[in-house]
Amino acid sequence: MSKNFRVSAAAHDREKREEREEGDALDDAASADEYAAKRVLLVAKVAAAVAGQPGLTLVSAEPESQEDETVDHLDDAPEQTAPEDLDEVPAPEDDRPDEDQAPPPHEPDEDELGAEVVETDDGPSPEGPTSAGATRTEVEVIDATRGTAAEEVKRQILDGWSFIHDEPDAIPALWGDGDRVVWPEGESLVIAGGQGVGKTTLAGQVVTALIGAGDSEVLDLPVSRVNRVLYLAMDRPRQAARSLRRQLGSAGQDQMARLAVWKGPPPVDLAKHTSALAGLAELANADVVVVDSLKDAALGLTDDEVGAGWNRARQLLLADGRNLMELHHIRKAPTGRGPDKAPSIGDIYGSTWITSGAGSVLLLSGDPDDAVVRLHHVKQPMEEVGPWNVAHHQTEGRLEIVDQVDVAELVARRGRVTVKDLATVLFDTPVPNRNQVEKARRKLDRLTARGVLTRTEMLPGNPTEYACSGGVE
Repeated sequence: MSKNFRVSAAAHDREKREEREEGDALDDAASADEYAAKRVLLVAKVAAAVAGQPGLTLVSAEPESQEDETVDHLDDAPEQTAPEDLDEVPAPEDDRPDEDQAPPPHEPDEDELGAEVVETDDGPSPEGPTSAGATRTEVEVIDATRGTAAEEVKRQILDGWSFIHDEPDAIPALWGDGDRVVWPEGESLVIAGGQGVGKTTLAGQVVTALIGAGDSEVLDLPVSRVNRVLYLAMDRPRQAARSLRRQLGSAGQDQMARLAVWKGPPPVDLAKHTSALAGLAELANADVVVVDSLKDAALGLTDDEVGAGWNRARQLLLADGRNLMELHHIRKAPTGRGPDKAPSIGDIYGSTWITSGAGSVLLLSGDPDDAVVRLHHVKQPMEEVGPWNVAHHQTEGRLEIVDQVDVAELVARRGRVTVKDLATVLFDTPVPNRNQVEKARRKLDRLTARGVLTRTEMLPGNPTEYACSGGVE
């Protein structure tokens, strides 16, 4: 008989009541031991939700047999392409379930952790007093952390010399090289844009390079290889599967073993349960987590409290030595935008803490299904990359730069250029604004510092001119 676990009406009432009262359990911990214990316990709860173990969460149902043509490309991959507990996740339906289907998973409450399972007409259901077995499970998890909290705290506290000098001068990059870094190691990359402009396509290109299944460069910048990627396909997972199939359909078993995919909504609100994101990464043994998309990971993103909660979740993941890519949306109608005004970080939807805690932010602008969209690097860890016109090849699952301006080549072709000359070309506008002029000046000055260009200071009132020096970049 299929085991369907139902939550009683009383449990629902408790859940609603505690939802109004709950704060972050980790923040409320009275000691380092309790902090570590609650963090490990939450990881265990997420693990139970993933594996469908009723002993901890009682939030599970055996999935009914389903067919999905969008994931046919995974049929040839070996079973070890994802952790065993992730393989057992019930695949969520895109449509509303029929009345005779099991109810979808929900966030566990504390009373459900130890509830007995009693028989009903539809299957077992958590009712009645706490069972001893479940209580022992929780106690064992907490006891297992005793004595480890002090070591965990010590690892977080560094002397000032080590904190400052252990960081390399150059920024280690997951995606980028030298000063042109799109995704710095140990920081979060946000890829934002409207609907249908290529966010998932670009993320898939980077994932393909990360697991060594395709070109090692994306948008002409190198991507480092990692051991394992966890892709949280929470927003229209079937569409994400089709996009990834276009990019990874010919990948071998060794490459696919480096990718784990979570399909559907997360087990809990990741901004409310701030350790759950790191817990999922730990369960998947992932070096990199891709969140597709942020609106599905946390509810109420315009609320600063939610934004701060998400940033807390993000920073806990990064503190574990992992990396994060987040796909996100922009505001529907940016205010105060003239026809020549470039997109800015203020166009990103939601609380300011979403972008404040990110290390780098890319913004794709355009209309759904545009053949060419515009990519802007609106928050940079080092030198700005772009802006670029990017061709969106949907059928191939690929974005590539078109009409890229080679500054040294432009100067060589023209003989001499001014800062305004370059800004006009770079930003495709006859009247560049002050910010665009300064960005053009920085590009010219960097090439001058490398010996590629020479700079000639003109008489007062005349613009500085740049020419080729004959050096090689």
